[in-house]
Amino acid sequence: MKIKKIIHLLLCLSVIHNISTAQTDSIVKAKILDDGSQDAEKFYNKGIASFAAKNFKGALSDFDSAITAKPDFEKAYYNRGTTKFEMKDYKGAIADFDKSLLLIQNPDSYFSRGQAKYALADKTGASADYSKAIEVKSDYAQAYYYRGGIKFENADYKGAIDDFTQAVRIKPDYAYAYNDRGSAKRQIEDVDGAIADYNKALAANPKMDFTYNNIASAKRKKGDFKGAIKDYTEAIKLKDASQSSPAGAPRRRRNSS
Repeated sequence: MKIKKIIHLLLCLSVIHNISTAQTDSIVKAKILDDGSQDAEKFYNKGIASFAAKNFKGALSDFDSAITAKPDFEKAYYNRGTTKFEMKDYKGAIADFDKSLLLIQNPDSYFSRGQAKYALADKTGASADYSKAIEVKSDYAQAYYYRGGIKFENADYKGAIDDFTQAVRIKPDYAYAYNDRGSAKRQIEDVDGAIADYNKALAANPKMDFTYNNIASAKRKKGDFKGAIKDYTEAIKLKDASQSSPAGAPRRRRNSS
């Protein structure tokens, strides 16, 4: 699953004083625009545009320049970290998120640092960062979701259910969280609860082939073979369609066999 990364857009505003004549006004504007005071913001905004265009090397260079011009530019550190993450430089990303957090306790920096740690197989560190993100921002649905995913992987299914429940409480249309809560319920033999959650996932996003596979497996376990065949068929149809037209998905999702 791609994980969702938050890019902060910075509006660079120059204060223009009221000048009595048009000629003087144009001179003051030129001085303000050319005095270099906005260089960091200009490089930053250029980096944002490069990142949006998936020109990650260009974005990295722009954020470097923004930080050189303004060493305490928290958003530039954060976004340079997200750029390094996209370039799979996870250790470099963590270093930038560390610098961001020294300046501001930004929940997005904790969450993104957690994503980088998870990519380096540091589940304990990742979980701690998701918890810090929640501590700073109590309604951080993604942080609950990804922390729940680690609990699921560690076979703490009840803990995972608690976190997935918090995620859907905050974001009622969080299809992946419903799917994964259903899979956690299956692990504790709550098959009816699992089917209910898979149905909620499909109501939020009817294009998830893995959820049809999961609900089919749950129905098969209950002896509803006709229903299972129908859902397996839909899973195959959607899978074939997604392979011809790939769509985005979370970096982790839980399937039940």
